[in-house]
Amino acid sequence: MSILDELELRTQFEARRALGVSALGTWARTRLPLEAPSRVRAECVRGVLILSVGAGDTETVASLTPLLLDRPRVDLTALLAACETSGHSELARTVARGVVEAEPTSTSLLVLAALEEKLGRSPDAESLRRRAVTQADGLADRRAALRARIELARGLSLVGREVDALGLATEIDRESEACRAPLSLDARDQLILARVELAATGRYRRVRAIDRLAEVVAGGGFEGRAALRLLARHVERAGTSITLAEVDRAEAVVGRARATALATEALDAIETRLALARADEAEREAATVRAIAASNDGRVRVERARALRDGGTAGPAPSAPLRGEWLCLSVLAHTRTRRLGDALVALREIDATRAPASVAGWSMVGRACAERALREPLVSIASRWLADDRSRAPRRGYLDLAVRLERAGLADLASVALDRARRVHEPGARELAIQHAIRRAWSLRARGETREAHRLLAAALSDARVGAGSALMSPSPPRTR
Repeated sequence: MSILDELELRTQFEARRALGVSALGTWARTRLPLEAPSRVRAECVRGVLILSVGAGDTETVASLTPLLLDRPRVDLTALLAACETSGHSELARTVARGVVEAEPTSTSLLVLAALEEKLGRSPDAESLRRRAVTQADGLADRRAALRARIELARGLSLVGREVDALGLATEIDRESEACRAPLSLDARDQLILARVELAATGRYRRVRAIDRLAEVVAGGGFEGRAALRLLARHVERAGTSITLAEVDRAEAVVGRARATALATEALDAIETRLALARADEAEREAATVRAIAASNDGRVRVERARALRDGGTAGPAPSAPLRGEWLCLSVLAHTRTRRLGDALVALREIDATRAPASVAGWSMVGRACAERALREPLVSIASRWLADDRSRAPRRGYLDLAVRLERAGLADLASVALDRARRVHEPGARELAIQHAIRRAWSLRARGETREAHRLLAAALSDARVGAGSALMSPSPPRTR
């Protein structure tokens, strides 16, 4: 292509772009595929695709994306940025895939992975991120390798594969320490690694995660608020299982947050929970009762629970707001007196009305799970409560509930309860979860389900080696019969 031809093509491109995306697309589809490959044509293709992927011009994208494979090639960073910000995810994915075919760099692979994740294709996203890690390692590009590993860890954490994500976090730390000039992590990276490490079984890894949050909080801004939300969720989920070392670090984070004027109400809530974690069991029990009895409805609930504990009944049916908890107390009373028919009626109403979990509700599950006549509605209720991250924890913890469920022969539900116990770091949960997984694996093998048995054993081995709350041990939805 002569200089005059190049000048004419650039002029045509600029003129059509001034007329709008539609005119530019029509011109590009007609003209550019007929042009001989050249740097100017590659620049025009890039410019047209940047505008088309933002405007949702499917026809132009389909026509010009194959031209990205032609040489010579130009820098496609701006095109990848347009794909990341486009509101047309499927179209952006088409273009990003074309870029990956032309130049499979770590950056292009990560952009395509992010689009696959956005479209709900998590396995494809994971595969692309692993390719990005391999690509960066092959080129000895430490910064790109770090970015790819962090994104892979984030994706694994989001789909519940905390064991694998924690293994990557360990790998990142090990490689960073081995370097003479460690790469610095920005606030987003620290948040990702903190989220991963908060799922670790070892308290020192969780303490390190809270230290990461402290660094982010000190910077304030949006990331500081995100760090506070992550800390609040961890403190709430851990409850009384949180260790004193974590409490100390969390209080330091709160102090830093107050110095940067971040969310005072959120800090007050975190401090209240931390103070409760420092208190002894009797003090915590009294504080819980005081908090519940602060309202009229709460006072009624406390009085009825005490009456049932002392050998009475749940009393007459209360108003609608209290009915769910009253039904749970009724099941406890009926189970105690062996009136299983009445208990079954109450359980079916709880299941039908989808009443939320409560302390009385968990006590009911732990007591009634041994009664085979109540099995069907009870499994449905317990499955729903265990699947809801917003549910209140049982008074004695998920570990005690898991033991009761396993003794009752509800191994699948026990697995889910153990997973919840691990997520809030209840002492001894990890060891019991590994033992439970091995027992279930042998049971599955005896039933001929060899593949699932091998999966559970592999998960238990990985868990014993790395140590983190793992959805790998969680079963499919529990069977009711």
